[in-house]
Amino acid sequence: MPTREKETVSRLAVLSLRNRALIGLVTVAVLVFGLVSAGSLRPELIPSLQIPAAAVVAVQPGSSPDVVERQLVEPIEQAISTVDGVVAVTSTASTGLATVAVELEYGSDIDQITNRLTTAVTRISGQLPEGVVP
Repeated sequence: MPTREKETVSRLAVLSLRNRALIGLVTVAVLVFGLVSAGSLRPELIPSLQIPAAAVVAVQPGSSPDVVERQLVEPIEQAISTVDGVVAVTSTASTGLATVAVELEYGSDIDQITNRLTTAVTRISGQLPEGVVP
């Protein structure tokens, strides 16, 4: 960094440290202005955010992670991977709990794909251990 830039940064730091109250007041004023401005935005300017993802959770109390993976995660992953619109499937098996996260295609009808996912998981519910409802 050239010497002149260092001097400018140094002066700014010294000014800020000497006038802490002023810097605090300016910070609060900018924060309040930002909140007031955000509150007055028209809804058209705020985009709707719909993340194309779904999750399937299944509980089998007292089961080890290996048993959960073999008896819950693998059948659920196989059923979900057959659904059109699924981009990626990520799963986690822990003690008594299986979590399968599904990434869907952007721009697809999420409600329609969610219905297909529900149907696919319901179809394999007979293969899952008794008492497990995904």
